[in-house]
Amino acid sequence: QIISKPLSDPIRSHKDLDKGSAPLYNKAVKFYEEIGNQLVHQGHVLDLFACALDQVGVAEMKVAVERTGGIVVLAESFGHSVFKDSLRHIFQSSDSDLGLSFNGIFEINCSKDVKIQGIIGPCTSLEKKGPLSSDTVIGQGNTSAWKMCGLDRKTSLCIVFDMAKKDAPDAIGQSQNNLFYFQFLTYYQHHDGQMRLRSTTISRRWVAGSGSVQELITGFDQEAAAAVMARLVSFKMEAEVDFDPVRWLDRALISLCSKFGDYQKEAPSSFSLSPRLSIFPQFIFNLRRSQFIQVKHFFCPNSVSHADQQIKRIEFLFAPN
Repeated sequence: QIISKPLSDPIRSHKDLDKGSAPLYNKAVKFYEEIGNQLVHQGHVLDLFACALDQVGVAEMKVAVERTGGIVVLAESFGHSVFKDSLRHIFQSSDSDLGLSFNGIFEINCSKDVKIQGIIGPCTSLEKKGPLSSDTVIGQGNTSAWKMCGLDRKTSLCIVFDMAKKDAPDAIGQSQNNLFYFQFLTYYQHHDGQMRLRSTTISRRWVAGSGSVQELITGFDQEAAAAVMARLVSFKMEAEVDFDPVRWLDRALISLCSKFGDYQKEAPSSFSLSPRLSIFPQFIFNLRRSQFIQVKHFFCPNSVSHADQQIKRIEFLFAPN
């Protein structure tokens, strides 16, 4: 049960959920958590198509949608153009399989100098603990393997790593050949029934000292960085009490500009950024003033859709073209 039956009861809001004054909310969330665990175990994907002005129950059901890699389409009516266009877009495929694969397991191996903090995205932890796990957890951590009930070519995960602590600042880069590596293993069942394994191994080189700044700038991806920041801030808004997303974004942007910007002290007009970084402040500016952050005056992310749907819309909003 999501809401009470008497129409005289006031409509709840996200403030009621925050204050704990929605009496049926916690029980409903626990119920759908159990449903989500069962769906993950069986390898099913839960997609939600709903139309109503309020009281649909997306906030309660979102945990099951997120863990199985599903999608949410929510509109005011089934005749709304947004709903019809979204539904048509989802089922557009030349084949009956819709381009989906199932029962995926995503696993990470990496050098001992790097630890895995966690993943934010459409997956569920398999609780495979080991030396690769960092003590600091972001998203679904304390594991090196995750279950992905459904995945396609557009499935996106945000993986957060941490550098292992060193005894001395100059110890970074002293490993063999000054290299470290990541290996991503993806097991999944193809729509024709075959089990497949895709292995991707990449290596990177440690850089240290003042000469490393330009190398880091050369490898910086502004669009990917904006999507990562959006995922992180969305996660923190849901997971941390009294979290200030605007201040957090401001501090992150100031830190990046102070480290990678070119400027003269006490001369603001002299500040400049490399073209590889110049659009990133605009991304952060639009993110911090958008409805995704200013939820007090607009809506609660929990009651509309899950984080990955927000990221897709943010990525579309920030597309430079």
